[in-house]
Order: sequence, then structure tokens, then C-alpha cells
Amino acid sequence: MFLPTGTPRMPFYIFLFACFVEVMQYFQLVETLGITNRVARVVLGSTFDWADIVCYAVGYAFIIVIILFSATTILSAVFQPIK
Repeated sequence: MFLPTGTPRMPFYIFLFACFVEVMQYFQLVETLGITNRVARVVLGSTFDWADIVCYAVGYAFIIVIILFSATTILSAVFQPIK
């Protein structure tokens, strides 16, 4: 998995974006704008569901755990005790 080291907040920003899309689904953005294009409706989504936000949060937590685990593994490999 590739995660740039210069963007440690990227998973959080992605989580916020996903929640923003869900909120727009809650307010029925697709119907409000009168979008009839099927592809656009699929991309924007048209059904709000709390389970989606829970899944996004679990995914975010999973990524954070992976980042912390990989950072710990890298640090332990670099800073080996001198024998």
C-alpha cells in the first residue's frame, strides 16, 4: 500500500469528504439539482444511510492502525539495539 509521508492527515480528509457526500445525500442534492444523468446519480448517490458513515469510520480507524503499525515496524527496524 502506498501512503505518501508528506500527507499524514490524508485519511482524515478522505473520511470528511465521504461524510460530506453522505450529508449531501441526506439533503437529497441529486433531486434538488434535478440531475437525471444515471452516471451522475450513481457517483453522487441518492440514499443516505448511517451505516455508510459507520463503515467510513471503521475504514478510517483501520488505516490509522496500519499507519501506526507500519511506523512502529519501520522505527524498530531502523533503530536496532547495538550488540
